[in-house]
Amino acid sequence: MHVFVDESERHGTYLLCAAIYEPADLPKARTILRGFAKPGQRRVHMVKERDSRRREILGVIATSRARGRIYLCDGPAVAAREACL
Repeated sequence: MHVFVDESERHGTYLLCAAIYEPADLPKARTILRGFAKPGQRRVHMVKERDSRRREILGVIATSRARGRIYLCDGPAVAAREACL
């Protein structure tokens, strides 16, 4: 399987979101996600996107064959990240 991850930290809570794809679904997922990259971008990064575009991207991911996982942990960022991973 292949996992795409995005992470965030706010107010002492660390959030890690993962979209998990089976190998057979990966080429189509990569093609779709690359379509969201703007000229000059190598990849899509949610922190740089407007809310409306985030919703659009997440909507496409939600209708794909991805499985999702969300991990939350409190505490210092490094320790929380290690606990989530």
